[in-house]
Amino acid sequence: MDEPSREFLLSVEDEQPDFDLIGLSQARNLPGVKRKLQNLARRSEDKRRADRLHLEQVLTRLWPK
Repeated sequence: MDEPSREFLLSVEDEQPDFDLIGLSQARNLPGVKRKLQNLARRSEDKRRADRLHLEQVLTRLWPK
């Protein structure tokens, strides 16, 4: 996985997706993307922290820097 893709996944997890990182700036307007961000926004702070940690662990395990 390249660094822009990795950073994109982290930006989605942080509820601030940077679609320019993956060259798909128009994707931010897709209904499915909007719905996913709404669902992510409903998480508690504890759930957000746990999800972020889990994503970082998976990315590190599968694609170490």
